[in-house]
Amino acid sequence: MLFHITQQAAWQTAQAAGLYQTAALKMAAEKVQATERFIHLAQADQVIGVAERFYQGNRIWCCWALSPLA
Repeated sequence: MLFHITQQAAWQTAQAAGLYQTAALKMAAEKVQATERFIHLAQADQVIGVAERFYQGNRIWCCWALSPLA
């Protein structure tokens, strides 16, 4: 299973719009072809480190759990 951490406001915006697009994806869209964009994912043992490094002090965030299709 893979995980993605984002700000809760970004997730709420995505739900309303029907599209999830991070700031990094928006910047990438301006610079590269759509096929080259990606969303950062982490393995279970990396989630705490990522949260501490990039989301420290931000109490409002959410973490998606993504499971590959069988």
